[in-house]
Amino acid sequence: MKHDCQLTGCLNAGSCTFVEESKVFKCKCEEGWCGNYCGGKLFIFLLWEEGLLMMMKLSNI
Repeated sequence: MKHDCQLTGCLNAGSCTFVEESKVFKCKCEEGWCGNYCGGKLFIFLLWEEGLLMMMKLSNI
């Protein structure tokens, strides 16, 4: 039986790969994309706050 991403595929050039540790297939997203099927856009912000540079990752999903 095929797993989700084997049936539906991954979006935005993501690839469906087998994860040995959990024994399931999951989408491996290209840089800048996230989510179960790589359909979410990933936004990365660099913030300077109180003398510290912080990286913040947000997605639209």
